[in-house]
Amino acid sequence: MRRSLAFALGMLIASGCGGDEDNPRVAFVRAADAICRESQERAQPLEERARELAEEDPDFRSRKPALAGRIGGEVSAIRADADRELAALTPPADDSEDVEAWLDVRRRLTDAGFAYADAEARGDVDATLRLREPIRRYSLLNSQRASALGLDDCALS
Repeated sequence: MRRSLAFALGMLIASGCGGDEDNPRVAFVRAADAICRESQERAQPLEERARELAEEDPDFRSRKPALAGRIGGEVSAIRADADRELAALTPPADDSEDVEAWLDVRRRLTDAGFAYADAEARGDVDATLRLREPIRRYSLLNSQRASALGLDDCALS
């Protein structure tokens, strides 16, 4: 009986006593997902407002480009804040290259978002149309790379 109790205790200790706090990967994922979740919560009211305006007036973006651009710029600024917070995290050593590649895609997506908001504010329809494909591509890459790292909330933003 003592042997099996000692073995079970040894296994608990070896597995980190059931806690993931000491696992750098788990700690990184939790911290990164918390940043992304908070960013999404901050951006959601702005995105909902833009949707409401577009439902009220399907030509809202062309009729009120400054407002549309301001909303897009505010959402991009929230993303940029999250990007800086994410970059300040220490990734697990084994994942550092993958994390840096993911963060690079996030920064590109954020930059494209700022460019889109600026074009929208100017009423430059051609520029907004040109930016849709890079934004779609970076958004997809962000989701794929975040998911590969085990980041659920970051895959959505």
